[in-house]
Amino acid sequence: MRYNSGMGAKRIDILLVTDKFTLRGSSQQMLHLAERLPEYDVRVRLLSMDNSHIDPYRRRGLELLEYPLLDRPIIGRMILESVVYDLGEKLPDLIHVHSRFGLQICNMLARRIERPYVLNIHDYLPPGKQLKIDPVWCGKVIAISDSVKSHLVTLPNIHLDQVQVITSGIPNKSNHPAIEVLNPGHTPVIGTAGPLEHQKGIKFFLGAAQKVLARMKPVEFLIAGSGPEEKALRQLAIELGIASSVTFVPNLYDFQKSLAAMDIFCLPSLQQGLGTIMLEAMAMGRPVIASRVGGVFSVVEDRISGRLVPPSNSEALADVIIEMLQHPQEAIAQGKTAQQMVQEKFRMEEMLDETVDLYRKVIRAYQKTPELVAVGGKKLR
Repeated sequence: MRYNSGMGAKRIDILLVTDKFTLRGSSQQMLHLAERLPEYDVRVRLLSMDNSHIDPYRRRGLELLEYPLLDRPIIGRMILESVVYDLGEKLPDLIHVHSRFGLQICNMLARRIERPYVLNIHDYLPPGKQLKIDPVWCGKVIAISDSVKSHLVTLPNIHLDQVQVITSGIPNKSNHPAIEVLNPGHTPVIGTAGPLEHQKGIKFFLGAAQKVLARMKPVEFLIAGSGPEEKALRQLAIELGIASSVTFVPNLYDFQKSLAAMDIFCLPSLQQGLGTIMLEAMAMGRPVIASRVGGVFSVVEDRISGRLVPPSNSEALADVIIEMLQHPQEAIAQGKTAQQMVQEKFRMEEMLDETVDLYRKVIRAYQKTPELVAVGGKKLR
């Protein structure tokens, strides 16, 4: 359903900001917003330090602004003036920053052009870290799940009424041809996808792969994505003696082809705000196995819409992989249940409706009382 802006609502101008586009769920959600928001009477421009991971085909329809080194303390302030100049006479009504690593850029820009912003948080902050939000210009913090919201409100500078949950929206794949999984006529592929970072737990996925291959063959394993752990993970596959059965696919613009090649999707994360890439896999009817952490609880119901295993436990993950391979019909049924659940609860249109509604509320609040901006119940200007 298209957003109903109401009588007299005018077109709004939004600047989406991140530090760098990378191959992760948050970047993909940002691209979905950029592509779909114009349908909701919203002009969208994207600002980042690196757009190279955006598919050239998708770039054609986007207004992109790219400024390397924008996060540097001294030169970044000089580059910021170029940003303001390039934005032209039509400054955005609101900034939407999609990465806590891009928050420094957003804070500088919001103060410079005197525009409010909303901040999307997709994960948990490391112990001792805080969000350095601007007390005047941060109008709202968006949490990807209730679990992330519960984490955010424990931070000393975040108030409960500042945080709103807007979950990921997944494109409807119901019109796509079904791809059969766990077909006895082919070698099963067990996969995972996402940034190759420590907290994603990929080393435990490789540990599980070794245990599965020791008990049954043939099975292939697929790791889609790139990141700082890639070299170490490739070396680990060699040390475990399973390199010939593990395929790394790092050079991607998205995960669609990799997910389509998998029979079972694994999310071995040590912590997880929600699991947007997992939702993409579920939308394609893939059975999933996920760590029993964070926002995953709001998505996966054990033995109904997938399987849950303890984090950091290769043995438990291997046992469930083997169980699914030995009982494919049960796994397929869980995949179908998950697919229906995603189509009902994680609709792209619902995410867009809620996001645009939030944009307009924040813009109205700042336009109504420009000299007194209320944040967390306190008048700060």
